[in-house]
Amino acid sequence: MITEELLTGTLFGLGFGSLLVFMFYFAIIILLAVFLYKAFALYTIAKKLNSKYAFLAWIPIGQYFLYPIIAEERWEWGFIALLPIVTPLLFLPFTLIPFINMFLSLLILIGTLILVSFRTYWIWKIFEKRNYHGALSLLTLVSLANLIVLGVVAWVDKPSKKEKVSTKKEKPIVKKKTTTKPKKVVSKKKKTTKKIKK
Repeated sequence: MITEELLTGTLFGLGFGSLLVFMFYFAIIILLAVFLYKAFALYTIAKKLNSKYAFLAWIPIGQYFLYPIIAEERWEWGFIALLPIVTPLLFLPFTLIPFINMFLSLLILIGTLILVSFRTYWIWKIFEKRNYHGALSLLTLVSLANLIVLGVVAWVDKPSKKEKVSTKKEKPIVKKKTTTKPKKVVSKKKKTTKKIKK
């Protein structure tokens, strides 16, 4: 009896453990694919906006320095990305005090909101530079829409308003149709002169 229960429990544990390992690796693969997609989209946007720092798109924390650079803001604003990471480390020794734990959670939340606000502002300016409406940056707050919008902005070139106006003002060149009368074919006879011998 004990061995059957032990064997059943062991098999269940192995099955559940292997499922957890599979889910872990699957999550890692999905996260890596999403990161590469977003990095390639951001890299493409930076290249199309002639940024010499486009390589920062491939560095996870570097992306937060690339956003303000492309948006023509000071690159130092990228340090805001470190706010949710550094804040808990500063208060780590005080986590045993209940009030500090609550205060720490509040600081992390505030830091994350500040980061998201600045990132949305930078993306707004980037989208406007790519001739898209800046409000599309609000869709980057939604997970799946974030990927779609970044892809569209990166790989679909939208003409600027100036280009649209200039194409409307230009009159298309219309070839005038002229009626031509069929030409009469006149055959010219070759005049041959014979030399007469005397």
